[in-house]
Amino acid sequence: MAIRMNIHAVALALLAAFVFSSNVNATVIEDFEGGIAGYANNASGTLSAAHAHDGSFGLGTDAGEWIYRTDSLVSAGDTLSVWIQFADTSEGRAYFGFGTGAGGTQSFVLAPNTGDIRFQDNFGFGFSELDSVAQAFLADHWYRAEVVWGAAGAVTGNLYDSDGTTLLNSVSSTVSFSSSGGIAFRGFSGVKAFDTVEIVDGAVPVPAPLALFGMGLLGLGFIRRKLS
Repeated sequence: MAIRMNIHAVALALLAAFVFSSNVNATVIEDFEGGIAGYANNASGTLSAAHAHDGSFGLGTDAGEWIYRTDSLVSAGDTLSVWIQFADTSEGRAYFGFGTGAGGTQSFVLAPNTGDIRFQDNFGFGFSELDSVAQAFLADHWYRAEVVWGAAGAVTGNLYDSDGTTLLNSVSSTVSFSSSGGIAFRGFSGVKAFDTVEIVDGAVPVPAPLALFGMGLLGLGFIRRKLS
């Protein structure tokens, strides 16, 4: 009996390794260390150490103009994140655009002026308001804004605290402007700082050899119990 229980314990431990082993990769697609010469309306933004979350530079803007690039960086199926900070939370909004092209973008919006987070379709760089959820903000406080971009335009926006892992709020909606494109930024009424845009690959179980061995042990244990 003791031997049989030990076999089960080892097998279950190895199966746990199977369940929790994963490939999680974050690829930085913009850190503003190389400048913004390739961005449209780049004169509306300022690169400064004062706007940096990490590294030497971050982007600051309060001009109300979209600063964007149209190369194919992101697409449906990606999970994107960006760091955002407000110099002032009494007014204004910070916009993180994705799927950006010459004809517009779609965006996840952090909106102190209306006290919420929301999505917009920004065809022609105008706006069509989508779903929103109430949210308060702090000045001089970094937030990590994440967009989970699913199939058929389904999107979820997650707002994380300054540690990057504490989830503060979420909003879900459906965007319709595009399914791939570049990235974009916009801010008005007080400087909005942006830094370190990443594409994050989700966690996927990986059947390591030890986990497969554990599955075999567990199977043998069940067979022995059935035959005994």
